Amino acid sequence: MAAYMRRRSSELKPPALLAECAAFCFSKGKATACTIASTTPPRGTSDLQSWRTDLGDDNLPVVFAQLGREAQGANAWGAVRDAQARVALPGVSMIHTDDLDYGPDGLHFSTGAYLEIGRRFAEAMAGK
Repeated sequence: MAAYMRRRSSELKPPALLAECAAFCFSKGKATACTIASTTPPRGTSDLQSWRTDLGDDNLPVVFAQLGREAQGANAWGAVRDAQARVALPGVSMIHTDDLDYGPDGLHFSTGAYLEIGRRFAEAMAGK
């Protein structure tokens, strides 16, 4: 993920746009999140540190969304959630999504849930 973010950040023109990044919010999906659980410290921790370095701010505020309750076809979901809960870095916080509804596919959140996730990201960034 960090390599992908580096490729994407290098495509931004002009490079000065990176200096304007005030915070970083993200949510990992099933496809990438399940690889986190098998590493110690959680792989997500090194991703966060890499993103901060790539964006030129070692203190960049970061908020991430913990995976919701177990979804259809999700292997190692609980282990991933546990790994996410262990992430402990200064300036990094986690929002919970386990109370939100999934859409018709049973894996991705509903539209209303995504709106709530956005609200929770904003509250976390505001320090509420």
